[in-house]
Amino acid sequence: MRTPQPLPAELAGPLAQAASRLGPLGSPVLWFDEIGSTNDVAVRLAERGAPEGSVIAANAQVAGRGRLGRVWVSPPGAGLYVSVVLRPERPTSLLTLAAGVEIGRAHV
Repeated sequence: MRTPQPLPAELAGPLAQAASRLGPLGSPVLWFDEIGSTNDVAVRLAERGAPEGSVIAANAQVAGRGRLGRVWVSPPGAGLYVSVVLRPERPTSLLTLAAGVEIGRAHV
């Protein structure tokens, strides 16, 4: 696994301002300029005991994938690619959809 880099200032500042509202989310945040897949790293870290709320974020993914194994195009500068380690008591398939909706609402 590549070594995480410092979180870019344009992300670090807003994240620090929101920290009191995030609970366990975003602690820690591991940033990569380029990564194979944020999800692969999140799974490996979760298997090694990473705390709930650990965030793996990248500017680009070279081996990203979507639901049902679909190709996920993740070029640099076109998006923010993120996976979060969660340990819900009751897993739900709607969690990813709900998170995407809320992220979209936050940027409106």
